[in-house]
Amino acid sequence: MFWQDQQKFFLFKKTESIVSAVYLLSSLLSDQEPLKWRLRALVSGVLETAMSFCDKGNSGAFSGVDPRALIGRDATLVRSCLEVLVRGRALSEKNVALVTQEIDRWAELFEETLSGG
Repeated sequence: MFWQDQQKFFLFKKTESIVSAVYLLSSLLSDQEPLKWRLRALVSGVLETAMSFCDKGNSGAFSGVDPRALIGRDATLVRSCLEVLVRGRALSEKNVALVTQEIDRWAELFEETLSGG
């Protein structure tokens, strides 16, 4: 299993941390705010993607989809939702900036891991 591979284990734990941070931020939103639930669904998918990659590696984990494209798409969607919430003054710019920095680092780490680095 992937927990024996330190790099993949770290990647998965980093993913968990980001998902937790987004859940924490989204808990500040009203239950009637549609982006609250969209964000949570997105990061749940991110967690699944990370688990799939960490479990299976590059081959077979993504059913013919380029994992770089999938990770980039996930990161962009989460960042975009967070930015919309900042512009709408539903979340603070400072809190969202911290999370988006971590999302960027996470995407870079995924890229390095996919490249075998």
